[in-house]
Amino acid sequence: MSMKDKKVFGIDICTNSVSFVQLEKTGGKIKFLKCATVPLAQGIVRDGVVQDTSGLLGVIKSFNITGVLGHINSALTICAEPTLLQIFNLPDCSPGEVKKIVQDEVRQYAVLPLKNIEMDYCGLKSADSQAKRVLVGAAQSEHLNVTVRAFEKHHINVETIEPAVTAFMRACFDKVIRPMSGKNIMLLLIRDENLTLCIFKKQRLEFLRTKKFESDIISSAQRGIWLGRDMESVIQFYELEEGADAQPWRIIVSAFPDAKNNSQIADELKKTTSRQNVEISAFDNSMMDIEIGQNGQAAISPVAAGAAMKLLNGNSAGISLDLMPREIVSIKKARKEMLIIVNAAACLLLLLFAYIAFIGRQSTAVGREVYTQKQKQIETNMQQMIENRKDIDSRLGVMKNNLSIVNKAVEARSYHNWARLLSELARNVPQTILIQNLQGKGENVIEIEGLATNYDAVNSFMSNLSQNKMISEATLADAGQDAKYGSKFVGYKIVCSLAK
Repeated sequence: MSMKDKKVFGIDICTNSVSFVQLEKTGGKIKFLKCATVPLAQGIVRDGVVQDTSGLLGVIKSFNITGVLGHINSALTICAEPTLLQIFNLPDCSPGEVKKIVQDEVRQYAVLPLKNIEMDYCGLKSADSQAKRVLVGAAQSEHLNVTVRAFEKHHINVETIEPAVTAFMRACFDKVIRPMSGKNIMLLLIRDENLTLCIFKKQRLEFLRTKKFESDIISSAQRGIWLGRDMESVIQFYELEEGADAQPWRIIVSAFPDAKNNSQIADELKKTTSRQNVEISAFDNSMMDIEIGQNGQAAISPVAAGAAMKLLNGNSAGISLDLMPREIVSIKKARKEMLIIVNAAACLLLLLFAYIAFIGRQSTAVGREVYTQKQKQIETNMQQMIENRKDIDSRLGVMKNNLSIVNKAVEARSYHNWARLLSELARNVPQTILIQNLQGKGENVIEIEGLATNYDAVNSFMSNLSQNKMISEATLADAGQDAKYGSKFVGYKIVCSLAK
């Protein structure tokens, strides 16, 4: 997709509502096109997880945009509890060791299971050039996988999934954080039952904390006191740390999708502090780094807008996390490789047709010239005919050489021992598995389809394939009851990446 003039959607899924924002990039500028927020019925999202994907997609269809979404990219905010979002200080280590250290740290958090999690991290700027800091995000992959698969079946192309707060930072970085290098910036994002508080100093993310509200506190008269207590404790900590060099504070409050509460919450926080160096403001549309124009009269979800900006390379903050399930990424990669192969084959056929047409035209032209010369019975300049023939031969040689180059570029350069691979595959097939179709999907990918007696047989077969040295990765692309045989058998499709 061209980076010029493209349209994308950001979709923010909350417990009680879903919001979308459509943006367009034209000439280097990001422009707002339209937005909407629709309530969700109780039970569609429960305990921070999408429980009813059909109900969610039904609501999204009410936006009347699903027909368009099949042709553009979309970004989702994460909706899968439990979720980890933490800043880690790393020891002195080489770049190759960072991933392992982060993975070991994530495993220490009991809130997440040891397996089936998606994790990503990004480096953070630090005042100390020697210090290494990363922002880490992690979540259980099961619910993310189910949600993305449901979206894909309805032609909604999900390109990335990220936490809501990173999208919020991206949306307001250039308008709120970048110009205030002489102040400490505190962002308060109130979303569902969570408060996310983050601190920026000199455009650097210094502090991040996410905590759940106490029971019903967000809708009670004690809301301002509860939020003010958290705000005050952070300010006191930084004043002790900065001492005489303490900088003034700019605090931004966003409670989307209840944007109407922004001003009310900001006023409640003002009553909880008597500090003269604290400026508290409610978030509004003007704080986002997008051109809104006359279409942006309603409150725009900064989280959905920030998610869409990521797909338009609008990331001045340099903070980005992607929690797309690895299984989905593998399937997308396989589809892309298949598309490349199909396009290459189409180009080869086109060149072959062009070559045949050229030979036909040249042969016809030569035949016509010879016939004309014979009919006129004039003396032929043999030297000129020789030169013409040389020119034709030269052009034919060039075309043949070009065709040879194209053939070499698209031919399957496979050095696999296919006889051994098929033998190994036959050895790994249990009696509970039937292979109906085996296809090569590119240089290093094969696709296996067939029937199994049950899901355990499919899992056992995948385990055998994964342990084979000739196969680097086996991914289950699809599995379900085979309608042809009722409930007796399970149909499966497995994509295998061959070891190079």
